[in-house]
Amino acid sequence: MVSVTWGIALALCTQLVSAGDPLATVSWRTGNDKVDTIVDALTAEEKVSLVHGTVDSDGNQQQAGYSVPITSQGIPAIRLADGEAGINIVQNTTGSPTQLNVAATWSLNAAYQHGVITGKEAKLLNMVVALSPRVNILRDPVEGNFWQSYSEDPYLNARLGIQGVKGLQDQGSMANAKQIGPSSTGASSGDTNSVVDLQTLQELYWVAPGTLLQEGNAATLMCSYAQINGIPACQYEPLFNTVRDDYNSSAIVMSDWGATHSTAESLIAGMDLEMPTGSYYDALYDYIYVSQNLSESYLNRAVGHILAKYDEFGLLGTTTEGSSPLPPDVVVDHAT
Repeated sequence: MVSVTWGIALALCTQLVSAGDPLATVSWRTGNDKVDTIVDALTAEEKVSLVHGTVDSDGNQQQAGYSVPITSQGIPAIRLADGEAGINIVQNTTGSPTQLNVAATWSLNAAYQHGVITGKEAKLLNMVVALSPRVNILRDPVEGNFWQSYSEDPYLNARLGIQGVKGLQDQGSMANAKQIGPSSTGASSGDTNSVVDLQTLQELYWVAPGTLLQEGNAATLMCSYAQINGIPACQYEPLFNTVRDDYNSSAIVMSDWGATHSTAESLIAGMDLEMPTGSYYDALYDYIYVSQNLSESYLNRAVGHILAKYDEFGLLGTTTEGSSPLPPDVVVDHAT
């Protein structure tokens, strides 16, 4: 049912997916009057700046990602840090067990407490998004990121991952269900093509991240480096249709770092946030406002998803300035 090829797509096996009309007007109103008013008030440049990451000018923590503030509209800076084994920044955070260690306990409580520690320290350090839990199916023991996920079983990944999400978000931090793809080989160049039918994707590879969205209400979701039937995951429309329609999720969908491979196609498909920079999405200004070959409503939809989630977590109207590393003797009240 599944085969993986390197460097070349199997054209004869490629599932054709039609792209949406770039000039169509899509529905983007969020139902949140505050958010919709902000979207209407943003300039074109401000909207584009919100849908991709950039370099943190106050990057003393060297975290994974950063999104600029727009202070005139009460939108804070957003910092994102890896979190599969504790918050991964420069120094002075708790080195938690890996998710692989957590899975070996078969303990839902251990998974929850792992999330609590990560979420609590993310909050203390003004890391708005902790990029965890990872719920990929482990298939290759020599894969470099093997330790970051829980197990080879999608059901176990889902049950433990829900607890990780709840532990994190109970502290007021945003969790990140990652990566939806499939993504089980660790390849990061985008040259892995997984030839998989939609039923297999939905019943096997998307079970864990989908459950984290449906039952755990994960705030964000990451699309993977892999191609799906010859199409990069971050512009694969059936994936986004499943997330929005079948899972009924309002999560911010972001790319893995460098996993974006297009501008209009990715935005039309439904990817909200390009990370870590705007290699593709920075061009949206020209696509929409100069060449006028892409409807602004697609951009409004992405910005609306992002700001609605910010509002849900109480971020609008606040500041999230970069903090200094925790002193080594800080007491965070972690369970032992």
